[in-house]
Amino acid sequence: MIFLKRQTLSNISRKIVSGIIVVYQWTLSPDHGVLSLYTTGVCRFSPTCSEYTKKMVKQHGVIKGLKKGLKQIKDCH
Repeated sequence: MIFLKRQTLSNISRKIVSGIIVVYQWTLSPDHGVLSLYTTGVCRFSPTCSEYTKKMVKQHGVIKGLKKGLKQIKDCH
């Protein structure tokens, strides 16, 4: 059985969450994706909530990064 280091698992989870955010941005995001064709810059934050969350996940890890991202989303809405 192969055991992965904790750091490796952390990196894998960060990449998975970042990938999910990118897919959201390409598809559903009113500022980045297909919907941006029908909306005009609706985000009041720069960077957008999804960009900020992706950055925080890369810097702080999945749990802390998602908490910080959700806090920004909560402040926006």
